[in-house]
Amino acid sequence: MRLSKKEYERYGRQMIMSHWGLQGQLKLKYCKIALVGAGGLGCPCLVYLAGAGVGTIGIFDPDTVSLSNLHRQVLHTTERVGMNKSDSARLALEALNPLTHIIPHPIALTPTNALSHLTPYDLIIDCTDRPLTRYLLNDVAVKLGVPLVSGAAVSSVGQWSTYCFSSIPPRPFSYPSCDSVPSTSSSTVPTPIETSSSNNTPNTSLRLPSRFAWETGRGGPSGSRKRASGQNRNEIDHKSSDAEGEGKDSDRSNGKTRRRACYRCMWPEVVGESAKCDEHGVWGTVTGMVGTGMATEAIKVIMGLEEDCNGTLHILDLLSVPMIRSVELRPPRVKCTFCGPSSTLPDDLSEVDYETFCAGLASSTFASGSEVRRVQVKKLVEIFEDMENTVVIDTRPEVEYDMCHLPLTINIPLSDILRSPSSIPKSQRVVFICKRGNDSLIAARSYEMYLSKNVILSHTEDSIPATQSVSTPPGSDSAVGSNGDSDDGQNKVNVLVTDVIGGLEAWSREVDETFPIY
Repeated sequence: MRLSKKEYERYGRQMIMSHWGLQGQLKLKYCKIALVGAGGLGCPCLVYLAGAGVGTIGIFDPDTVSLSNLHRQVLHTTERVGMNKSDSARLALEALNPLTHIIPHPIALTPTNALSHLTPYDLIIDCTDRPLTRYLLNDVAVKLGVPLVSGAAVSSVGQWSTYCFSSIPPRPFSYPSCDSVPSTSSSTVPTPIETSSSNNTPNTSLRLPSRFAWETGRGGPSGSRKRASGQNRNEIDHKSSDAEGEGKDSDRSNGKTRRRACYRCMWPEVVGESAKCDEHGVWGTVTGMVGTGMATEAIKVIMGLEEDCNGTLHILDLLSVPMIRSVELRPPRVKCTFCGPSSTLPDDLSEVDYETFCAGLASSTFASGSEVRRVQVKKLVEIFEDMENTVVIDTRPEVEYDMCHLPLTINIPLSDILRSPSSIPKSQRVVFICKRGNDSLIAARSYEMYLSKNVILSHTEDSIPATQSVSTPPGSDSAVGSNGDSDDGQNKVNVLVTDVIGGLEAWSREVDETFPIY
């Protein structure tokens, strides 16, 4: 018996589909998936992968469960608040399907350890929200020659796709054929069987996509996957499409290629700061739909059901009609320096400066000499006691400010500050505060840059960084200097620009425990 009786009972409703069957179930059983991020996307994705019968799932997440997670991270419970997310997910998934082997990894993946930790796995699923981790996982997938399923969700929108098909030659091994699969209900995954040295083609009695059963020569798979009807699919011939060389592959097999673009082919540079759920909000159902879509992509890849070689980007918007639309991804770029023929990807990923690469946009936004005098949250208590010539600005969106805010503050959202810093009331001391201290720092730097265009920096002995002498036209409302003197027909106002480290969360933690945190 190729599956145990319990496995037939558990998976029978999906096995009876013509494109699934026993072969498809065995592919799932002997597959190892690494999922990074057991949060809003990871939870629904894990539910359906474990439910479908994936043999081994490794879960990577150093974070702990918090109460604010539970509206969307459906594997976790109120009782497990404070528990590591990978351990919490393991408890839930083992209760759902004890036949799936769950391996929790309560660690953060870094350029130093990612390659070694992910090497045992056949497919990587990126459910994170950090650009650094996204690019790192892409590079690991390229290095290992495994597919990467990646998704994102925030507010009422989301997207997901699959990258890195056959980025490098797949490793030459095969999974056991149907006839050799032992009759057992154990979830232990057998050690892969090496192919003989005389034949580099893996055992095809259990066809698996990507590295699982593709030919080991550069140029991708043989293209002999079967449709549910039993008909063979034709190989796709990508031809040169532009000066960039998109559509070409580094090496071809009889003029045909199956190489799919990597994440860097689509986004060679970080195009903007990553939107996060704790700053922009998120519908729980958005993460559920995107995470389920990612599980679907993974199952299609494992079972060899991917129709489109180039891949498809699925885009979700709950407030649009239709809610989901799909667009074909561009072919891989020959000039991609990570997955292309001229790859410069080092063997040691710690040599790649991900921090600088992902921080490039933020660091280029402000002058290198821009310094902001940051203060601890307890200093804000003293500021509130003496508000003369002081304005405290809450940079959160209006809807969040209406939810809860500190007295004596005014609300100017960060977007308004960046668009029109002149809207900030003129004062000798301007203090910015936000939820966590990130947006307030951006606002402070932006306002300081605005001031620096029309000011003379104070260079007195007791001056401090972020103190600007603002030149204002005579007769204006704020044309009164700190000492009443004027200079060349203009008055100077010393402006101290500062922001609060840790923001309102620090206020709730260190000053007023009754202040709500959401």
